Amino acid sequence: MDSVISCFHPEDRNYFDPKVLEGKEDVLIKENENRIITPDGKVKWIFERLYVAKNEDGKVTKLEGITLDITKRKLHEQELQENEERFKILAKATIEAIVDWDIKNDKVVWGEGFHTLFGYDLSIYDNHLWSRNIHPEDREQVLADLHATIEDPSKQYFNAEFRFFKADRTIAFVQHRGIFIRDSNGVAIRAYGAMIDFTESLERMNQIEMQDKALKDISWTQSHVVRAPLANLLGFIYLLEENIETGLSDQELIEHIAASARRLDEIIRDIVSKTH
Repeated sequence: MDSVISCFHPEDRNYFDPKVLEGKEDVLIKENENRIITPDGKVKWIFERLYVAKNEDGKVTKLEGITLDITKRKLHEQELQENEERFKILAKATIEAIVDWDIKNDKVVWGEGFHTLFGYDLSIYDNHLWSRNIHPEDREQVLADLHATIEDPSKQYFNAEFRFFKADRTIAFVQHRGIFIRDSNGVAIRAYGAMIDFTESLERMNQIEMQDKALKDISWTQSHVVRAPLANLLGFIYLLEENIETGLSDQELIEHIAASARRLDEIIRDIVSKTH
């Protein structure tokens, strides 16, 4: 038995429970996954199913069983676990809402951003959190584009901009960028995505566009609309000053000057209003 135990990884040798070997436990079948050390010093993972044989006195007389080499599976599991840990760290570090979608098993891991950005309680698992909360007016098109991308082996990236409901049902304008992992047959088996809330940026852009439009309106008003009453005003003043015969009395000229001045005042007030 010492020779057998020495073949196992030092951290896994304690699974040889003396109670089993001494027959003090009623367990007749024992299953384990452990590491062994091969003669050339390599570490392998094995699965063991042991059958404990006892005599009439309850003494263990034999251990029978099978052993399978599960090294590839364990290494794959470790790789997946490490990737998941890296994903969780990345999801906490980024300002984006990260999503990891296992398409094959239809399982989704939501990044911390879905809580910090959009307010969702991630302790309550919702496999359809993303699709369910796309604005109804945008949902059909976004999902159609997504499925078209999944079904096309030549496509690797997915990008979309749409409205998304936060947990408090306020609307955020978001940009979603994703990448698909495909198998050797081109079938999408996994997708990673990042969603960012650009509501504030969009509002600032809209404000800048509104300001730009207002400035253009003011500029056009100053260069075109102001000129008409100002030209009239200057013309009537000139006629009045030079006492040129026009068939109009001084009072009539003054009334025209006053009307042009009032019109000019209205235009200036409109410019001030647009500026505000």
